[in-house]
Amino acid sequence: MTNDPDTLPFLALCTAAWPDQGGFNSGHYSNPEVDALLEAAQTLNDQAERADLYRQMQRIVQADAPWVFVANWKQNAVTSDKV
Repeated sequence: MTNDPDTLPFLALCTAAWPDQGGFNSGHYSNPEVDALLEAAQTLNDQAERADLYRQMQRIVQADAPWVFVANWKQNAVTSDKV
């Protein structure tokens, strides 16, 4: 989702990050287990432990499917000298 696992997932997935509370969770996704994993991961210094918590969180979010996940790895570009 991002190369900064502490900021974006917290602001987009945490119950406390609904837009009226200053976050980006506009879908109002709420899962207490995800909240706990995100909060715990932010307090750890051990990178392997943190990675494990984020993997657990990702599995839960994927299973909950709060929105449709879309990935488009092809980047299309069109150019013309007439433009």
